[in-house]
Amino acid sequence: MKKRNAVACAAAMALLASGAQAQSSVQLMGTVDVWAGSPEMAGDGARRTVVNSGGLTTSWFGFKGSEDLGGGLKANFALTSFLRADSGTPGRFTGDGFFSRDASVSLRARRGAR
Repeated sequence: MKKRNAVACAAAMALLASGAQAQSSVQLMGTVDVWAGSPEMAGDGARRTVVNSGGLTTSWFGFKGSEDLGGGLKANFALTSFLRADSGTPGRFTGDGFFSRDASVSLRARRGAR
């Protein structure tokens, strides 16, 4: 009799746990601008071969997503960081914070949700 109750209890807990799973989505996004060339500065006869980042725009990458929390609540986030693609270091310059481009988190409730 006790074994039967334990099996019924385990089955009920499994049903409840499966109903509590949330829906989520995450997106990777960004732009990488890297250029290679051999520039010659005016007045300087020497050429040098270089690989640099930011020829036309500043490189960046980030994550954007949402999580359905249930009960009509949804959490959204966006975390983006500048990137110096030639060296792989984050930020536009030394000392720039990791997610300095954008870091936001929001909570949204559906109308009429309780």
